Amino acid sequence: MVIEKTAHELKAISDSTVGLGLNDGLLGICLFYFQYSRYTNNREFEVYAYNLIDKIQNSISTTTPPGYYNGLSGIGSVIAFLIHENFIDADVNEILEDFDNVLSKFIDENEHYDFGFQEGLIGVATYFCNRIQWNRIKLNHSIWMIIKKVLDCLESSLKITNKPSCSINPIFLFPSEVIDDTVLFLNLLQNQNYTDKSVFRIKTALDLLKKSPDLLKSNCPEYYRVQSIRKQGIIGECINSQFLLNQINRESHGLALCGLAMMSGNDPYLPSWWKLL
Repeated sequence: MVIEKTAHELKAISDSTVGLGLNDGLLGICLFYFQYSRYTNNREFEVYAYNLIDKIQNSISTTTPPGYYNGLSGIGSVIAFLIHENFIDADVNEILEDFDNVLSKFIDENEHYDFGFQEGLIGVATYFCNRIQWNRIKLNHSIWMIIKKVLDCLESSLKITNKPSCSINPIFLFPSEVIDDTVLFLNLLQNQNYTDKSVFRIKTALDLLKKSPDLLKSNCPEYYRVQSIRKQGIIGECINSQFLLNQINRESHGLALCGLAMMSGNDPYLPSWWKLL
C-alpha cells in the first residue's frame, strides 16, 4: 500500500533529519506516526513517535527560533494537540510552562516587522490560541493579556483610526498570505469567545488592505491550499475538506503532509491535524 511505503520512507528520513518543520521536518514526521499508530491500531508506531518527541525536545536550545513552522511555537502547539487528542498522557501546563515564558518574552521585547504565520508574530500568537482551545483546565489570565499585546501591536502597525481607511508603509509588510493568516488568527480568537472590539477593527482594516491595488498577491498555490484547509478547521466548514486533502496528498512537497492527508482521506474519524497548519 502507498501509505505503508510512505511510513517506511519517513522512518528512513527521520534518522537523518535535523529540521523541526511541520511540513518537511521532525514535527511533521512525529505527527504522522502518532496518527499512523491510530490508523493502523499498532502501538509500535506510537512508541516510535514518542522517540521523535524526545529527539525534538532534546534539540531545543537557546538558539531555537520562536517561529511556528520551525521553532518553539510549532513544537508547543503539536504537544498541546497531542495531549488534547489523548496521544500523550501528560500535564500540558507543566510541559509548556517554559514555552509560555519564552514566547511571552519574545512578544514583549521585540519590535515586530514580520507578522507572518510561519516565522513571525501571528504564528507565536497562534500558539497561545492553541493553548487556550486545547487546554484541559482554565488558563491563567496572563494568556489573555499576551493576546491583547499582539492585537495592540497589530493595531499600531496598521495605524487604525476612526476613519474608514487604513494605511501602512511599506505595503509589502502585508502581502496577501500574511493578511489571510492574520484573519485566520482573528477567527481562532473569536472561536474562544474573545470579544475585544480591536478584533473587529483589525478585520475591517485588513479587508481594506486586501482591496489595495498595490498589495502583493499570493504566488504560492501550495501555501494557499494549506491555508484553505486550516480555515476549514477553524471556522468549522468541512464541505471541501476531502477535496483539499486530496490536493495536498497529490501536490504537497512535504512527504509527511502527503501521508497525513492520505490517512485522513481514508479515515475521516482521525483527529483534524490540519488545525495545526
